[in-house]
Amino acid sequence: MATTNMKGVAMEQAKGKLILVIEDEPDVQIVLKTSLQDAGFSVMTASDGHQAYNKIKEQVPDFITLDLVMPRQSGVLFYKKLRKSSKWSKIPVMIITAHARDDLGQEDFAELMDAKEFPAPDAYMEKPLDHEKLLELTKSIIG
Repeated sequence: MATTNMKGVAMEQAKGKLILVIEDEPDVQIVLKTSLQDAGFSVMTASDGHQAYNKIKEQVPDFITLDLVMPRQSGVLFYKKLRKSSKWSKIPVMIITAHARDDLGQEDFAELMDAKEFPAPDAYMEKPLDHEKLLELTKSIIG
């Protein structure tokens, strides 16, 4: 009689799902990418909103993790641009930020979570990351 191990089930669930990690800090980008790949997801990365927008033109992800404070184009501007697009407005987004409660990102974070102009992101996490929670939220959002 065959037994099914939970890690195998979780990896099978992740198989074929593409995640776009948008993060300007190289160390955090690597940690996110590695955690998600180890769980069986395919991952592409971008270092800012501008680069991310170009990437989704090439290949539409099933899910996006989005840092808020980045150079060139902030996460907030990227999120607004994404939600205005008829092609990409339904892509689930999880905000991952270290600035939800400080002067650098508090206002932007509150604006997104308020959901007045656009629907709020599907989830958010604050840095430092809890990898189990990251995977749990990711899997629950994209199935």
